[in-house]
Amino acid sequence: MGAFLMGCTPVSKDYYEINYLNNYENGGYFKNSVVSKDGLIKRPSNPKREGYLFQGWSTSKDEFIEFTQFDEQPTKDLTLYASWVEDNESLNDLLTSGQLFAIGVN
Repeated sequence: MGAFLMGCTPVSKDYYEINYLNNYENGGYFKNSVVSKDGLIKRPSNPKREGYLFQGWSTSKDEFIEFTQFDEQPTKDLTLYASWVEDNESLNDLLTSGQLFAIGVN
């Protein structure tokens, strides 16, 4: 059975760490920041990845669960993950513009 301590209050932090990860193999950190408990979480500039479009910052590494609490005060340390979608549009643009030809083999 666990112990109960009377008169204890939760420990309040003066700052919180916000870590932004690129979220792909060998992508590493995009940005780390420290925000005071009275400060605001700021949206960083969008990261770039060749062949992909940045979808937004996610609270999950494996699926896109959009983080929407920018410009709010932090309540805990956070790790946010860049979410990516393949940039198939640029390939389609090249095909339709005639700059790239699709060759079929029969």
